[in-house]
Amino acid sequence: MKKSILLFALSGTLVSGLATAQCNKGQPPTQSEDCLVHVWNNPKSYPNFTIVNAHRGYWKDVPENSIPAIRAAKDLGVEAVELDVMKSKKDSRGLSQIFLMHDWKLDRLTDSKGTLRDKNWNFLMPWSQISQAKLLDPIDRSKVTKYRIPLLENALKACRDYKPGQPILISIDKADTFMDEVYLIVKKLNMTDVVTWKTKIQIREYGGTPEGLKKYYRERGKVTSDADLNKMVEMYTPTIFGEYYAKNKSAVLEQMDKFMEAGVTGFEMVYFDNNEAMLKDRLTRRGKNYNNVLDYLRDRNTRVIQFPEWPETCQGNWSPARNQWRDINVTTDRRGDWWWLMSSGEPDVVITDRLEVFVTFLKQTNRRRVP
Repeated sequence: MKKSILLFALSGTLVSGLATAQCNKGQPPTQSEDCLVHVWNNPKSYPNFTIVNAHRGYWKDVPENSIPAIRAAKDLGVEAVELDVMKSKKDSRGLSQIFLMHDWKLDRLTDSKGTLRDKNWNFLMPWSQISQAKLLDPIDRSKVTKYRIPLLENALKACRDYKPGQPILISIDKADTFMDEVYLIVKKLNMTDVVTWKTKIQIREYGGTPEGLKKYYRERGKVTSDADLNKMVEMYTPTIFGEYYAKNKSAVLEQMDKFMEAGVTGFEMVYFDNNEAMLKDRLTRRGKNYNNVLDYLRDRNTRVIQFPEWPETCQGNWSPARNQWRDINVTTDRRGDWWWLMSSGEPDVVITDRLEVFVTFLKQTNRRRVP
């Protein structure tokens, strides 16, 4: 998603943003794609508007990561949708497909069984087999729905083409090692300005810098031009974990600065309670004092993204690696307490499963106001 107004000289290539798009006063950001992108890129201009991101689509009545879940999110009018991606094993022609799926196995979400990938990112099942699976009902998993696992390209087309006058942003998760292939699909559909990706690779591979990421993907050989590599980095919303930040604050701040200078427009900041360094540690940056790193990001016109991830439903979360539920202690993980969430770190993007009630909460607390 291009940063409006600012220009960045990256590896000799000039990357410019969209022209400033004025939104009609009092109308939702989804009034036009230009307006929605402008709102995303300029959080300082919209301090009382929280962007709501539908976690795996809106899957209250339909399966997660499905085309109907995408349509349901658009029907509700939220600004963004988060989708998980997976790859199939190469077929006899050496081709693989990228599709929507959170888990490493088919067992929990479909009427089929089988392992899709291992911990070393080896993809184990061909698309010819995966495509036959039907998704299960999200409430009663003994019921098989008529819906099948969608290809990423078809999911992106649904984001774009269903209610075409009502745009939506897309956040793609879990493509750590094949983001270049995802990028080529997004570019083919001319959707690079409305797509971001959230992965962990930026803090553990190749030094955790924009240049390191570009080196990693250039070596894979699928995306090699400076312009494309710069754009791929610009589309990141890096995930920064509170424990990692507390132990490596100086290094993390340097990493974050480099990503912001490369055009990154937001960071997913993972903090759980008031004792987190992200919330309580003051800092001085570029000659200015800040209450915490989140205030620093806001001053840089950069979005603070938070993800309650199940404390809001008190259900724990599913570990794709362990293939089992993990309990969440809601007394130490306070993200499900919306009053705390919105008054402590004051995120301006929240990825949530509780769309209708969360939107109502935001409206009642004056966090859905557009100037």
